[in-house]
Parts: sequence; structure tokens; C-alpha cells
Amino acid sequence: MLDRREFLQAAAVGGATLAVSSFDTSSAEPVGGGSDGRSAARVLPDHRVAKVESRAMQDRFPRSLGPNGKGNPVGGGGGYQVQVISTDQGASGWAMSSAKPGVAHKLIGARLDELFDLASGTTDLVPQEMDRAFHDLVGNILQKPVYELLGARGPREVALYSGAIYLEDVMPPDKPRGVRAVLDACQQDYLAGYRAFKLKIGRGFKWLPGAAGLARDIEVTRAVRERFPDCRRRRPNRARAGKSPRRDPCVA
Repeated sequence: MLDRREFLQAAAVGGATLAVSSFDTSSAEPVGGGSDGRSAARVLPDHRVAKVESRAMQDRFPRSLGPNGKGNPVGGGGGYQVQVISTDQGASGWAMSSAKPGVAHKLIGARLDELFDLASGTTDLVPQEMDRAFHDLVGNILQKPVYELLGARGPREVALYSGAIYLEDVMPPDKPRGVRAVLDACQQDYLAGYRAFKLKIGRGFKWLPGAAGLARDIEVTRAVRERFPDCRRRRPNRARAGKSPRRDPCVA
């Protein structure tokens, strides 16, 4: 399994190729026109939705994860659905989507300009769950990354953190492993390249009595801060004061 650094390197070199080979999302040139001088707005009417496919995908976590404050243990991976939208001109796009097949199939035969406006994105005819897939589709047709379709005004840097730090200290219920188990999980993700952790709290909702749960939440947070001092805490967002928010890694 790739760690974070290997994944980012692979994505930079071959991520687009992976998407094309897996879902046949685009070709080297804009599909259905665009190279003959016509504006992008005149390209979209050439495309009609021909097919919407739902595909089941499966996550595979590097370790079995414990519970959050109210749920059961997560385990080794979860399933989710992606939808692939294809047009009659050979273009396609895909993204995670929870839209029901019957709702999605109502769009078959519709012209793409009826479903997507370059100034405002998807129209009211498109289920909200399919918004990302349509952005990917239009981006492939126009040979533009989605961030450009969205205006390209924001920062392009994305802060990464490990979201896989669950309540490992309360597992297994018959012989809890304690705070050390949370630190071990953080250490594994630290060695994979992460410098920020999202800690689950709320042990007092289900797994421990209220006061004891709050005390354990505080104990775990302090222990992680002490063990990983280079993973700095989140600073207050100062954007409202006219200043850019800090992008420091955080333990939160």
C-alpha cells in the first residue's frame, strides 16, 4: 500500500492516466469539438448524456480502526459508490455519488448545456449528489481542471491530515488497550508522512462514564501533543480580521 508521500508522487506523475485507464474519462484532445475556435459554451450542446453507471468501490485501510464517540468500530475499510457519466460523443466523467440509479437515469438524453452552465455550474435538473461527476465530465470535455471551472481564485494548496485516529484506547471492550493504542496509531501515520491528526473525542457518550470520558479525551489530546511536538496545533482563523488563515499542521 502506498504511504502519503508515495501516493502524492504517483498522483503527480500518473494520477490522470490512472483515472483514464480506470474509467476512460477523456482523450488527449477535447472531445466533441473545441479545437476549431468555437467557444467552450458552444461545445457543451454537442453532448448528450448517453449512460450513467454506478460502480461499487471498496476502501482498504492500513489497519483496523476503532469506534468514534457514538458508533461501532470502523474496521478495515468501507464501501462507497461512484457514478460514471458518459456522453454520446465519447466523453465521460466520474466522482463519488450517492444518487439513486433511477434519479440519475432520468438525465439520459439531456443536452449537457441544459445540465451545466459554465457561469454557475450544474443546473437544478441535476441531483446535488452528481454535481462533482458533472464537473469532472465538463472538465474532461474542455480539457480544464475542475478548479478552473470553479474560478481558480482560491489557494491551490491543500492541508492534509490523518483522519484515521479513532478511540483505539477503549478497544477491545473486555481488555481496553489505553492511551498507548492511540499513540501507536498516530505513530504509524506519522511514519507514513502525516504531520497532522484529527482526533476523535466524545468517549463519555458511549464508551466511558461522562466525567471519565471527558478526562480521557483531554488525556489523549495532551499525550498526542507531547509525543508529536512538530505537529502544531491549529491557530485561530484570522480571516475575519482581514488576515489570511494560518495553514499550520494541527492536532485537533
